[in-house]
Amino acid sequence: MQTECTPTPARKVWIAADADRRIRLLERQEREMVDARLAELRRVPCQAAMQLQGWEDIWSVRAGRWRMYCLLADNVRILAIGQLTPDRWPEHGAGMVPSSDGGMPSGAGGFDSGP
Repeated sequence: MQTECTPTPARKVWIAADADRRIRLLERQEREMVDARLAELRRVPCQAAMQLQGWEDIWSVRAGRWRMYCLLADNVRILAIGQLTPDRWPEHGAGMVPSSDGGMPSGAGGFDSGP
């Protein structure tokens, strides 16, 4: 005899589909937040952008790697958005490690912080 707390097979499928839908929604909301933040950063000079409250919000730690939406100091505007890894940009990525709390990676002093 089945009790009320035991989900039926159809209910299990619905629960899995609902969880998948919620994950997709959260991912879409994260993308929208990052896009909005980048649009805001594109409107201000580079130094001011670095001082905006919430700069850490555009860092994301996922699947064992971290992404950095980067500012380059040419024309004081954002020119590139991408994944910063030590092998792609060794002059800036050496020694940078993702933080465990989802904030800025340790060692991330910005592009003009020197070696």
